[in-house]
Order: sequence, then C-alpha cells, then structure tokens
Amino acid sequence: MTQLDSLYFIDISYPSENSILLEWPEKICVKQHRQIIACQQQVNRLLAEFIIDSIASYNSLMIYYSLEKVVEKVTLKKFVSLMGEIIVDVCKLSTNSIISGDKSAEPGPLEPDQLDIEPLKIIEIPVYYGEDAGWDLQRVAEQSALTIEEVIELHSQTTYRAYALGFTPGFCYLASINEKLRHARRQSPRVVVPKGAVAIAEKQTAIYPNKSPGGWHIIGQTPMAMYKTGGDPSLLHPSELNRTFVDDSFVVQNHEPSFIPTIAVGQEIRFKAISYQEFCRLGGVLVIESKSLENEPPENQSLTNKLQAS
Repeated sequence: MTQLDSLYFIDISYPSENSILLEWPEKICVKQHRQIIACQQQVNRLLAEFIIDSIASYNSLMIYYSLEKVVEKVTLKKFVSLMGEIIVDVCKLSTNSIISGDKSAEPGPLEPDQLDIEPLKIIEIPVYYGEDAGWDLQRVAEQSALTIEEVIELHSQTTYRAYALGFTPGFCYLASINEKLRHARRQSPRVVVPKGAVAIAEKQTAIYPNKSPGGWHIIGQTPMAMYKTGGDPSLLHPSELNRTFVDDSFVVQNHEPSFIPTIAVGQEIRFKAISYQEFCRLGGVLVIESKSLENEPPENQSLTNKLQAS
C-alpha cells in the first residue's frame, strides 16, 4: 500500500506506463479545485526532473513522467511513493478526509503561502455586451425574466475560476455563473461563432479563442486574444510552461513554448463591461450575426449533430 492509497477520496489509475491519473469526486468545487492545482504545482516543483507534463481539470490531475529517468535514478516504486507523499502533504493541509475516509468531505481553505507556491494573477477581460455583439443577449434576458442590463450586471459582477482548457486551443471553461443565467446549450449549434465571442451554457461561461462552431449562448464579444504564440518562458507562470499546441496535438516543449494560453487553469477571471468605442480602441472587430446562418444547408446538418458537446 502506497501513500496515495491512503487518500480515500481520490481514485488512482495508471493509464499508461508513464502516467498517473488522480480523480477527485466529480463536481464543480472551488476548494477541491484549489487542492488539485496545489497538488499539480507541488509535484511539478519537487519532482521537476522527472515530470514531462501535468494536466489539471475540474476533478482530475493527469501526470506524465519520464519512465527512463525514473528507472535510472530512483525506481518506479520509489517515484510513486515520493509523489504520494507530496500529494498527501497537500491534502492534509486542506481536508480531514484522509483520516475519516469520507469522500463527501469538503476541502478546507488552502492558501498559496502554506505551500510556498506562486498564486495565479486575476485576469480582467473587457467585454462589449451590446446587442449587436451579444447575438443571444436578448433571448437570454427573456428566458431569464431579466432585463439586458441585469444580465450584463450578473455576468460581469461574478468572479470566475478557470477549471479546464479544451474544445479548441485557448478555450477555457469558467465557472460558476449566477443561477439566474443558467440555460442549457442551444438546441441547434451554430456553424460559425466569431473569435472573441463571450458565451454561457449551463453553469459555465467561456470565450471562443477563434472562429469555430459552437453551441453556447453568445452575450458579448471581447477584443482580448485568448492565446499568443512564441514568447519568453521566463515570463510565464510555472503552470503555463509544460504544454504547447502544435499540429493539433499537445507536445512537450518546456524551454520554448510556442502556444501560451491567456488563461491558465486555476486562475480567477473577471469580466468588465466596455463601450463599443473602447472595444474598437482595444483592437476589437465587431462581428454581427449573419441571418443566412440561421438556416443551415443540408450538408451541414450532420456537422451540427456532432457539435452538441461544443
């Protein structure tokens, strides 16, 4: 039995010979997610010479390591034991589940200075919420029994947490939106959603980093880019150093990252309402919905069926 086995609230599996998957209870929980990010940062920091990559999501942490280095320097059993000690130490600071074996126990407060880790900065994203930018803004207001101004206020006055990156490069899932704004995804996803579209669906909100298909409700547009290419790795937060996106695949490139997301998993996000003039001054290019997209041609119907999860 390893240290990891003592974590009753975490399921552990080994998807491949050089990876470990840790899964917490399946829920959107700020405290739990802080614990996951703390585990990720500590493992990356203390076992840096062995770690190839680590990917945190809503309730999981995937860790990839160099099997060759592990076998050469410590043995696999020792490596897993070291990782277990790190994760147990982090979890001891924020939950009593290790002792009680209670999977439903909520992690307690966990501050960055407890672990000597660098906190992620809060990002403010400017959004033009005009009805010409928010293609679904009027519909969301009506379905929520709110005015447009109330929708904007509720969306922009909440601080969101970045829980996962996915769907397309730079697309970050942010939660949780105000209960009054929670609606299921569109029954018919759009074939084209503009770059910079700020959208909501169910408990989440997000920004489309590029023009793409999508089924979320668009309530505004931002001029802020959701990623950049190239850059000096010394200017990045440690959580942003491991992965780059090349030829539709994530690859390891620790020293010269070519794809850098604006939002890192674990960061807090706030939206700031701006005028159309400010939107343009910041480099925004407003995209107004084309009515021709409302009636999709038959050849796109099969594509639409595949987009329900987007």
